Amino acid sequence: MTDLLATVFGIYMIAAGLGLAIDRQRALKIIDEFEAQPALTYFGGAVMTLAGAALVLTHNIWQGWPAIMVTLIGWGCLIEGVLFLTVPTQFMGAIKKFMPSSTIMLVFAIFAIVLGAALIWL
Repeated sequence: MTDLLATVFGIYMIAAGLGLAIDRQRALKIIDEFEAQPALTYFGGAVMTLAGAALVLTHNIWQGWPAIMVTLIGWGCLIEGVLFLTVPTQFMGAIKKFMPSSTIMLVFAIFAIVLGAALIWL
């Protein structure tokens, strides 16, 4: 199961990282629209919470770097979802502090691409 999840997350991270690197302004628009729609913020938080909980409950493995990465992604998803459900305004404010910096966004995009590739091929 670890290999399957690592590959799925890797594909997503490469695609999302490339999208962010290519069009950083789009990422800013997405965040603004996500924040402006409370129902969307709630729904996104609910989906992340459910997905994160499912991952944590089925894949909470702390041995071997691919398994640890998948587990950390699950925990991250769960925590992010809970934050979107409980303190969406404060959480979006924290996210937006990093977004205006083109350099930080590019570093994040490159990190996502490299981590995604590592999850697929290592």
